[in-house]
Amino acid sequence: MGFAALPFCDGLSCPVVPVKSPFVIYGRSAALIPQLVSDIWPSTRQQNWIYAPPLAMIVAWACLRSKQIGQFTERYFIGLLLLSPIIHAWYFAWLVPFAVASRNKGTALISVCAFLYFVLPYNIASATGDWTLTRWQQIGLWGPFLLGLLLSTEWPAINPSESPILSPSDEPKL
Repeated sequence: MGFAALPFCDGLSCPVVPVKSPFVIYGRSAALIPQLVSDIWPSTRQQNWIYAPPLAMIVAWACLRSKQIGQFTERYFIGLLLLSPIIHAWYFAWLVPFAVASRNKGTALISVCAFLYFVLPYNIASATGDWTLTRWQQIGLWGPFLLGLLLSTEWPAINPSESPILSPSDEPKL
């Protein structure tokens, strides 16, 4: 992303990447891990940058463990979704092409409950004016996704023919 923004940068100013924007610095919407961390460590609500190092570790892990680009990309997007302080409903759509190949149950389940994201605009319009989900709304949004990820992780151990992102040489022989 940084390379793509370079043609729009002038000296120290880079208007395509608004790094000084309050929304980028401490904005939150439908986040999972950032919300849980800020419940325990409230000062992190003002520091979204702290999720970049864990994401870098996920990228490094995915590079080392992934055998195919689709597997890497799916793992990256899952890590990004779990760690991103700012989530919009269409972010979940990023996973769909990879879930077709991997049969990821988390993506299938999030596609059923992602509508809960749209409670946020309702909250803004209501008297609360809050751009966050309640704890129950978060559980409804993220719970099925996490359950599906767990099932997708455990399932190959039970049934190797269901392993994620099979290559033609890995397919079970009948």
